[in-house]
Amino acid sequence: MHYVANTVYQAGDRDCWGLRRGEKKPLKGFHWETKDGSEEIPKPTKAGEKVMLVAVQDYRLGEGKPRELDKARASAIWPDATDEDLTAPGLITRLEARLPALLEEFMADMAELGLT
Repeated sequence: MHYVANTVYQAGDRDCWGLRRGEKKPLKGFHWETKDGSEEIPKPTKAGEKVMLVAVQDYRLGEGKPRELDKARASAIWPDATDEDLTAPGLITRLEARLPALLEEFMADMAELGLT
């Protein structure tokens, strides 16, 4: 169903956030705190309480992941793909080029089974 995305993820070394091990991704967020900054509170709860919304900046540290080339071959329906086929730049282009033939083969199989 997600032929390209699954293959690229499994063949790659990026985690689910798209980061390699050790890469940092900036995060922006907000939290409520008292005017003097002394106490973090989830939201203003009392009438007249002096609070402000403060922007905070943090980052996500990438964990990366090992490449899963056998799973990538299975997702790509490309059992004879070399490690180079799956790890060299341009994988998406190579997968998209293979897709029309895979779809044609699938449709022929469905027609042979009487499913149209």
